[in-house]
Amino acid sequence: MHKTGTMWNRRQFIKTALLAAAALPAATRGFAAAGAAETYSVRKGDTLTSISNQSGVSISDLRALNGLQGDHLVIGQKLIIKPAPPPAQIYTVKSGDTLGQIAQRHKTSVAAIQKANKLSGDRIFPGQELVISGGNGATSRRYIDNVVRQSRNLSISRNWQYIVVHHSGVNNGNARSYDRFHRNQMRMPNGLAYHFVIGNGIDSRNGEIEIGNRWLKQLQGGHVRNYRVNETGIGICLVGNFEVRHPTAQQLAAMNELIHYLKYELLGGRGKVTVHREIDGNRTLCPGKNFPIAQLHQDFP
Repeated sequence: MHKTGTMWNRRQFIKTALLAAAALPAATRGFAAAGAAETYSVRKGDTLTSISNQSGVSISDLRALNGLQGDHLVIGQKLIIKPAPPPAQIYTVKSGDTLGQIAQRHKTSVAAIQKANKLSGDRIFPGQELVISGGNGATSRRYIDNVVRQSRNLSISRNWQYIVVHHSGVNNGNARSYDRFHRNQMRMPNGLAYHFVIGNGIDSRNGEIEIGNRWLKQLQGGHVRNYRVNETGIGICLVGNFEVRHPTAQQLAAMNELIHYLKYELLGGRGKVTVHREIDGNRTLCPGKNFPIAQLHQDFP
């Protein structure tokens, strides 16, 4: 039978890569390990499409992982194909916790927790410290230290039911400039419509999470038309117009950390993760055609 299609291409690519790796010195291999991350060194004639076909990583994911805005590549450029796994995290057991709940919050399995901590059963106790490993990266603390610190003593009094992701629709700006616009132009007395803003490196650091007063004061959002969702929905805005650009890898990593922290650590698993256009339908394109909505729903079903 004649073998065609993506699966055959990937198998042939893996076979070829393995043979090449055995025969060539490390400096000439296309794929290499950068720490625990898998990278690919761009060669003459490579395109994002050819690298995507070879590696099995979508073009949109390649752009997001490497902060690419277009298709231009440079020979010798190293592209991240697979990000480094997160480091192990220490979780302190709270009263009422079960291994199943802890595994769900950290996107790992009971078996992985048992193996990492040499547990023979399901019995745990408050104050016990567990090593959490084997998750999907959302438990990292690279971007959310400030959020955790400022949220630690908050009274989470509002019955949050949604976490809604937006893009700003413009390629620059930050929480301060959006707050000024919402107060002065949109006549919103509480200012910034969102609870969090994630920068893209222009007017705030790439991946920086800025905290709005609506979160610190536990106020309703002003980020969608649906009144009920505004009352119970946490708004997260990524700076950029994702109709014409892609979010940066740092923005997506920060967003994942933030959503995971909000949903699993503060809200106990509550909070439907969605995007603006899924709430307000045809009234908006937000967060843009280049935002990875399918991946968001896969990460936070």
